[in-house]
Amino acid sequence: MQEQLFLADLILKPASSIENFVVGENAELIFILSHLKAGEAIFLWGGAGTGKTHLLQAMADSPEHFYTPTSFPSDSSELPQFTANSIVCVDDVQHFSASQQDVLFNLYNEWQARKVTDTAFSIISAADKPPMQLTMREDLRNRLGWGLVYEVHMLNDDDCKNALEQRAAAKGLRLNRDVIQWIFSHCPRDARTLFALLEALDAYSLKQQRPITIPLLKNLIQSQEFFQ
Repeated sequence: MQEQLFLADLILKPASSIENFVVGENAELIFILSHLKAGEAIFLWGGAGTGKTHLLQAMADSPEHFYTPTSFPSDSSELPQFTANSIVCVDDVQHFSASQQDVLFNLYNEWQARKVTDTAFSIISAADKPPMQLTMREDLRNRLGWGLVYEVHMLNDDDCKNALEQRAAAKGLRLNRDVIQWIFSHCPRDARTLFALLEALDAYSLKQQRPITIPLLKNLIQSQEFFQ
């Protein structure tokens, strides 16, 4: 049990920010998010591991303004009163129940009514598909597309390798090319998994008091069934 708790702690990631997001082919999107103005709406879509959740967490102007399907309310009365310049971030809307869709529909109507006033707030939503491909009420799909719609592109292998090396260097770690190549030959290549693995590898190396090598990496993955 203690080993399981320790290994669960290993996967904790650093706080999400725009600065530590690996841009890849998403330069225009990052520019838009960095210059977001009150009253604007953006919809992000892309597959798992592209960084949508990272960006939403980075943009939420308070922890209470980042929502997932498990935290988004089913009744509009449960939403806070968003103040001027608030940024409301809503993740994984493809999983919303009918009642949650109703609340999100009303939220977009409120955003529309306030967007050119001095009480305007911004809203950023995300899903795995563009609005018109989502299975949900049509009037909500239309509202999700009211603002800018951006696909969040997956990093290519070269970008992922560079990002992994940069993240390791920032932590004071040195990953030799053999270790990196083994990771890319045997592990999922999305940035989310790679960065979580790096965090785990760093802590596991310290716990075992051993340098980061391929045998250590194999032991880590086997010990916590990292990719099961």
